[in-house]
Amino acid sequence: MPASWTSPDVFDTPPGPGASGASPLPPHAAAELLALYQRVTRALMRPAEAARITLTVVEEATCLVGATGAVLYVPDLEDDGVLRALAGAGSLSGWEGELLPTDGSFVGRAIQTGEGQHSPDLAVDARAYPLREAGREVGPALALPLRGASENVAVLLIARAPGGAAFSSDDTVVVGATAELFAVALENTTLFQRARGDRTELRARRRETETARWFSVYEAAARMDGRAVFLWNIRTEAFDWGDTLTSLLGYPPAEFGSTMQQWLPHVKEDDRAEVADAFSRAAREGVALLVHCRMIHNSGATRQIVLRATLPPAVGVDQVIGILEDVTERERLATSRDKQSRADAATEIIRALRHEINNPLAVVIGQLQLLQKEDAVAENPLLQESLEAIQQESVRMHELVRRLAALEQYPREPFVTPTGGVNIPGE
Repeated sequence: MPASWTSPDVFDTPPGPGASGASPLPPHAAAELLALYQRVTRALMRPAEAARITLTVVEEATCLVGATGAVLYVPDLEDDGVLRALAGAGSLSGWEGELLPTDGSFVGRAIQTGEGQHSPDLAVDARAYPLREAGREVGPALALPLRGASENVAVLLIARAPGGAAFSSDDTVVVGATAELFAVALENTTLFQRARGDRTELRARRRETETARWFSVYEAAARMDGRAVFLWNIRTEAFDWGDTLTSLLGYPPAEFGSTMQQWLPHVKEDDRAEVADAFSRAAREGVALLVHCRMIHNSGATRQIVLRATLPPAVGVDQVIGILEDVTERERLATSRDKQSRADAATEIIRALRHEINNPLAVVIGQLQLLQKEDAVAENPLLQESLEAIQQESVRMHELVRRLAALEQYPREPFVTPTGGVNIPGE
């Protein structure tokens, strides 16, 4: 920066030219300063990221006063008495992670006192012992605290090569003004990152709440639908049972275990071989799993269960989602409907038989009554005996038709006696 631009002397150094008042900047210096602030503004207007802000600090500070390098130090989060190099530029790049003690060091003095520290040559400055011990070759140096709203948030170290010109009070003022902007930016970055972390945590909690809500809805739906879900690893043959298993069969998931040998005993003994074969074939051939079996509920009741899973065709996918479905009530209803269908069919048959038998039977009985009145029948005992036998059988058939009519009106299940007769319950 040209010496013609003066400012109040903030250190105990002789005032520069024009100390009584600030003289105007030469056009080229003003243009350079304006370009610098434009770059700084663009950096601060971008999404606040600490890495970008710190890199802008050290790079622009180096260019601002013609330094050979700069380093930004911040208090170490793990040790209150230590400063950590956060970013470096120029000849001081690559210092990231270097630690300096706050007490007794040139840089530490700046953050402790909140005042800028000036050294004409760090090579002979007693406060620079950590830098010398680390083998750093620096000459004139300037350490300025970056103060936020309430505390010193960082220290900016600017240095020139050994034998270089000392920093002037004008350099100090220019860097100090820029440092104030960076201090606010760093503090805002911290607040932004903290707020972003809070928002992330809030979103995570909302997702957890939403997931828990939908899982409870799913569990309720699964209980209503008589289903449970499990995960089956085809490669390891391990099973993972969800909480819906408890509502389906009354067992906690841990009791079913993670292997087939552990949960297969809950299948009725007669069905176990079929279930094991179905799982083995599905895993071996990559076909869909579908097997009906009887499983024992925790209460001891036998339930009709369908186990099914569709194996994905993608190579390398081991986890398969499976479903246990209780179809006991469905099959019971289907059986009931089947019985009702058979009963309805029987009723139709009875109605047809009654009609087809009753009309001819009435004709036969009427004709028998007329024949019995004939003189030829009365004079022939053998014929009369035959007609009486026919009449008895006709009456018996008429009675059977009457019973069929009653069965049609009040359906019951008839059964055949050992002698060939028909019994109707309730008669």
